[in-house]
Amino acid sequence: MSALVVVVFSIPVCMCFRTGLSFQPEPYRGRVPIIVNLDVMLARRKIRSKELAERIGITEQNVSLLKSGKVKGVRFDTLARICAVLECQPGDVLEYRSDTTDPAGEQGI
Repeated sequence: MSALVVVVFSIPVCMCFRTGLSFQPEPYRGRVPIIVNLDVMLARRKIRSKELAERIGITEQNVSLLKSGKVKGVRFDTLARICAVLECQPGDVLEYRSDTTDPAGEQGI
């Protein structure tokens, strides 16, 4: 007995492989609904940004950029070092909010 499996893609699979496109479920127009709560965790642990930067091996400027959410990504090893120093889980530092709004007041995608 054989089963028929139907898979629906918004971009043809052959196009993804041929052009190297990656699948992104929704465009975020530059605003990803990930909230960085690093400043909250630093306050809870009573650790200054300068001390965190020294202990995890990145510059204070990069800690500042991370705290403000002005980064496009963070390496897993950096996140792991942050969590080790702050004795927390990645979910304590990063949070997903689907209802974030952009500066123009439009509902986030």
